[in-house]
Amino acid sequence: DILVGALFEYARAGVEGGDEIPLRAAREGLTHLVESSAGPAPAMAHYGIAYSTYYLEQDVRTCAEHLTTAISILEGGRRLGELSLTYNGLGACLQELFDLAGAERALQSALQLAREMADDSRCSIITGNLCTLFSQLGRYDEAIEAGQRSIRFGHRALNQPGMLNSYLN
Repeated sequence: DILVGALFEYARAGVEGGDEIPLRAAREGLTHLVESSAGPAPAMAHYGIAYSTYYLEQDVRTCAEHLTTAISILEGGRRLGELSLTYNGLGACLQELFDLAGAERALQSALQLAREMADDSRCSIITGNLCTLFSQLGRYDEAIEAGQRSIRFGHRALNQPGMLNSYLN
């Protein structure tokens, strides 16, 4: 778990710094962990592969496959934060793949988990994503409500780094 977390943070640093070298290195490390694992690989290794693949190649289908694998590993466990994060990522991927019904199911699952944990920051991010999905579906009343909920959750959160997105939605 520590190595997976470190490699994921290395990938994030590559994205935030605009440097593909750490991003590629992190993906290679995570892929090696998955391939060499005697049993099921850590779910967040699959999440990290999906994350780095998205930013390196925009291969959304491969990302969705890794996120689905991560969800199957996490389901029924106690890592609700990781499960919510992964469902949110899957929802975003499915939206890009135009599986809008699947995207809505994934985002609603992510939101339910975030609400169970009382994570207002994550609820804000997820309802913001629902806002864009509902807009894409032409369900504008629901989009407006989701956008307003995103702002309300964001104001209650101790830290919501994506608050600007809530207002833009």
